[in-house]
Amino acid sequence: VAELLTARTAPPDALNAVLDMLEATLVAKAGRAGAVTVATNMAGRGTDIKLDLQARKSGGLHVAITEMHSATRIDRQLIGRAGRQGDPGSAQFLLSLEDELVRLHTPRLAAALKESGNDEELTGASLRMAIALFRLAQRRAEHRGRISRAEVLRQDDWIEKHLPGL
Repeated sequence: VAELLTARTAPPDALNAVLDMLEATLVAKAGRAGAVTVATNMAGRGTDIKLDLQARKSGGLHVAITEMHSATRIDRQLIGRAGRQGDPGSAQFLLSLEDELVRLHTPRLAAALKESGNDEELTGASLRMAIALFRLAQRRAEHRGRISRAEVLRQDDWIEKHLPGL
């Protein structure tokens, strides 16, 4: 993604949880018209991007999300970065049938969809099927997460009952 962005625009700034000393500077810069900032999921949490007038007039912050996450909540948080506090903004998913979420939770369905059509850009019925595939994969991941958390709670209860004080 960085290579594609660099080919079309100025090199993007990278905002991640590692560069917390520079984070405020990068977030301030992200609100300028024409700025391109690539951020990890953890970056910029609790920090609002202030748009300059030109960025606001140009449509605001655009968030491009390059993978669906194992929890819908995370995707909604990322989408929510655009259009905060009444500012204009937009969000877009850029997804691949090679995505880890799909590979782990719906591999056979993804393979069938790949075999049925154009690998580059899906349209029409195949696009609707791909969206349904990603949503199914996300629901399955969320379900597995719920089961895992319930198991951890059961183990915690057992430890508390049989090994008090640990």
